[in-house]
Amino acid sequence: MRGIFLHIFILASICGCAQSSVHESELKIKGGFGTLIPHRSLMQHLHTGHAKSFEISYNFNTYGKNPFHSIYNYPQLGIAAGIYDLGNQKDIGLTYAFTPTISAPFSMNKYLPQLKLGIGLGIVSKPFGTNGSYRNIAIGSHLNAAVLLELEKSFQLFEKLKMYYSVSMIHFSNGASTLPNLGLNTITFNIGISYGLKKKKEIILSEKQSFDKSIRFTPMIYGGWRENSIHKPTKHAIGVVSLEFSKQINQKGNWLFGVDFIYNSSVEHTDELEHLKDYTDYLKKDSNFQSGIFTGYGLCFKDIELLIQLGVYTYNQYKDRGMLYQRIGLRKIFNDKLIINIGLKSHSAVAEYLEIGIGYRF
Repeated sequence: MRGIFLHIFILASICGCAQSSVHESELKIKGGFGTLIPHRSLMQHLHTGHAKSFEISYNFNTYGKNPFHSIYNYPQLGIAAGIYDLGNQKDIGLTYAFTPTISAPFSMNKYLPQLKLGIGLGIVSKPFGTNGSYRNIAIGSHLNAAVLLELEKSFQLFEKLKMYYSVSMIHFSNGASTLPNLGLNTITFNIGISYGLKKKKEIILSEKQSFDKSIRFTPMIYGGWRENSIHKPTKHAIGVVSLEFSKQINQKGNWLFGVDFIYNSSVEHTDELEHLKDYTDYLKKDSNFQSGIFTGYGLCFKDIELLIQLGVYTYNQYKDRGMLYQRIGLRKIFNDKLIINIGLKSHSAVAEYLEIGIGYRF
């Protein structure tokens, strides 16, 4: 087996010296072999065998029609559908992922790999409690978010045929909307091929574009829910008003700063608080209300924005989760004004809730 992989690697390296052929779109299939990562000790029983994966995707090559194409070294955009056997079908079943993806080269050097990111819908066929089985303590819902991170390299074999090899990690989580939510993480090593479709197009070399350096104001409203305990599966509503200011600092992104006002009805129902002797007095302190200030960065892909924010609570009666919080999100911007947002608020690596938001940028 190792000899087969060695011959494939040598062939790919030789073919990598040839000039790349770029088609308008391509169809790609790949298979992977790896392992489930039991990142908590109580998940060790879920790791019983090797993980296997199969993915098919349809991808579009960019050519410089939009300014962000050249900024990100002409990335590849696609939609991928994958099926994953995490090595324990008895307890976890099969998992599925349907993700829009972007694969951007680190540079125009054809010998360097590409970084691929995908965020979409994940499905777990046997979550916690399925058919009376409670062994899958990692995921409590069929529907989840799927996040794909992959480092891949391609080599031209023939005019329309490419070979890919990569290492990838996929994460399934529901953002604590349904407990349990420890999450499923799997790393795989993959080999695949792609076939070029439609005609070739020459790359358009774009000049450096100017951008608006003014500070812009964006009020946002977010909503979400979370569960606190698998023993009390009640969904608690959460609402957020966020006042955000942004300033574009380069062609790729914005610097963000602002303030959050949060109403989190799950706080008063945490097990830690309900067992306090002075629980009634505690609730009089407006424990459900929180506020914080944040800063962050928005990575722009034309009218899509990837957000990373770090916040600190300025008012927070429940301190067991710490004073810092994080938010990652994905935004769609319409006419440079209207914003639709989906994101995840967390404390370190622990998800607090998924949020959906709408806002308007002035």
